[in-house]
Amino acid sequence: MGTDYWSGFVAGAVVCAVVGIFILWLWKFYQAWVRAWQALNKPQVVVHTTGQTPMQVYRAAMLARARMTCLQTVVILCLLGLLVIWQPGIGGWVLDAIAGIFSLLLG
Repeated sequence: MGTDYWSGFVAGAVVCAVVGIFILWLWKFYQAWVRAWQALNKPQVVVHTTGQTPMQVYRAAMLARARMTCLQTVVILCLLGLLVIWQPGIGGWVLDAIAGIFSLLLG
C-alpha cells in the first residue's frame, strides 16, 4: 500500500465525514422545522397573561425571528468579506463553492 492509497483513503474519509455531518445537520434542521410547525396546532401552557391576542404574539415572534435572521446574515456576510480581504485565495474558493451550490440548487 503506497502513499497514493493512503492519501485517497484519507481524502475519502474526510469527504464522507463532511457529507455525513451535513446530512445530520439537514436532518436536525428538518426536525426543528417540523416541531415548530406542529407546535402551532398543539395546546400551549400559559406562562403569563398578556393583553395581546395569540396572533399578535405570533406576529411579534415572527418579526423578532426575521430580525435575528437578518442580523445573522449580515454577520456571516461581514465575516466572508473579511475572509476575502485577508485571505483572497481561501475567500475565492469559498465564494466559488457557494456559487456552485447555488447553481446546483437553482439550475
